Amino acid sequence: MRSRKILKFGHGNATRVREHIRGGAEPICVLTAPHAQVVAAELAIKRAYADLIIGARRRRQPDSFGAGTEILPHGTDLDLATYLSGVNVREVTYRFQRESPPSEKTRRWLSPFRR
Repeated sequence: MRSRKILKFGHGNATRVREHIRGGAEPICVLTAPHAQVVAAELAIKRAYADLIIGARRRRQPDSFGAGTEILPHGTDLDLATYLSGVNVREVTYRFQRESPPSEKTRRWLSPFRR
């Protein structure tokens, strides 16, 4: 999820994604996978990007983004396919897209998941 100059990653469900969207965030890449695999990927991302994680609330970020433990600066090049892949991983961003076409950055993020 992207909101202004930050990116949110982490596990959740469709209700949580919609809550982020209502808060003004844009879905960049939404994946579905077994819970244990998602939790492991989230932990691996936190470890790999520990020096970049914002770790605090920012002004004007959606309330649903929480305390900032899963928030990265907007320009961070996070490749979710590196951390979450396999036969049980599905890209479901289309379920949450607005009517406008995806941006170039969104298309780049989604490319590893389109087969």
